[in-house]
Amino acid sequence: MNRHKQIHKLLPAFALGELDEPQASQVRSHLAECSVCRQETERLGKLLAHAASLGVRSVDRQLCESAGQRVLSAATREQMERPRLGPDSGGAKIWRIAMKSGVTKVAVAALIVLAAALALYTFTGPGATNVYAQVVDRLQKARTLTFSVVNKTGMESMPTVRTQIAFREPGSMRIASADGFVTVVQASGDDLRGINLIPLQKKYGEFGLSNLLDNPNPGPYMSAETLRALPAQADEALGRAEIDGRLLEGYRVYQDDTTVTVWIDATTGELARAELEFATAPGMNMILSDFQFDVDLGDAMFSLEPPADYTPLGVELQADATAMTEADLIAFLRLWSSWTTDGIFPPTINGPELGRIALQMAAEGKLVGPVVPGYEADEQYQIMYRGMAFMGGLPMDTWRYAGQNVPFGDPQTPIFWYRPEGSTTWRMIYADLHVADVAPEDLPN
Repeated sequence: MNRHKQIHKLLPAFALGELDEPQASQVRSHLAECSVCRQETERLGKLLAHAASLGVRSVDRQLCESAGQRVLSAATREQMERPRLGPDSGGAKIWRIAMKSGVTKVAVAALIVLAAALALYTFTGPGATNVYAQVVDRLQKARTLTFSVVNKTGMESMPTVRTQIAFREPGSMRIASADGFVTVVQASGDDLRGINLIPLQKKYGEFGLSNLLDNPNPGPYMSAETLRALPAQADEALGRAEIDGRLLEGYRVYQDDTTVTVWIDATTGELARAELEFATAPGMNMILSDFQFDVDLGDAMFSLEPPADYTPLGVELQADATAMTEADLIAFLRLWSSWTTDGIFPPTINGPELGRIALQMAAEGKLVGPVVPGYEADEQYQIMYRGMAFMGGLPMDTWRYAGQNVPFGDPQTPIFWYRPEGSTTWRMIYADLHVADVAPEDLPN
């Protein structure tokens, strides 16, 4: 859980003055930096103010204040814990809480007013609107989904990459770039199979991954799964803005180390745009648009059979997800830095765009040749594949890559760090590719 969500859960207790001083100090420090949580705290304060003002007029002020505080805590907890917005939320739940509390009629009257105030809070506060919830519900229920993606690569000469994504339940995906490169992936049980098509050379390459780990956090570039994992309530409402000539309503969600900004057409209620930012891949932001839900996608789109006029590359990539280790990632980083003319590590270590980046760098003369010196051609492809397969098994919030534009050699410059499952320390890989254990408080910012 990221710091924003941790602090967000403490806000009701903070507003009620129930936190000890160390926790309250943490909240105050966060509020100084986070406008979202400041707004939340102000709204909670207004709810308490309602209770206080009613108590002044009441025959039993203490009882009203006590009831108001209990409802604020319970109602806020209900709001944070509910999985979806619906008829069983908001005022209905507060009414049940009130009737179970055993307060006097005056206190109940105060609670009813608080329920009205909370209803306004719920349906005008950060991220909690029916429009957003309906979009998320549609994403989660879609059997097919198509959209376009613009990727920032972090390379000055290749600032963006546009691809078309087609997703079909239960686990088929097709990725097609503007210049014709196609990747098709099919996942079944614990295994994954795929094919890459290179139209300019009419070549194809097959790949597979067995014993896939059960990883609920999809990580960067699994954009369809990231969207389908959005919660029914956003963390922040951004209001309206005109983007590409359309009036859109914005909502922001913080999911571990991914920030997702969703833009919905203010007129039609349709999903218009989604922006993904990854703390683990800085500079590699994604913009998703052109969404279509539940369109008919035939089997041919997801076929793993190459076209009849294509010939094989002669390399079949296979890996066992349970056998991938840190050494595979280090071998990949060493290979890439030996491949580039300036000894630079790759701009990213995850995602289907790495192949295109390699082609672009080759065209610009930034690679020493088609084969890395000291390696066989088949060997270098397997090393790259195994390194990226290791990356695929790491939950997104447990690693960070910082090797973009960093040359091989400096033992003081960290380029990658991750936390092994069950470990309290992190593994840090430096630019000379040595590894050390690092305490969480010593990680780079």
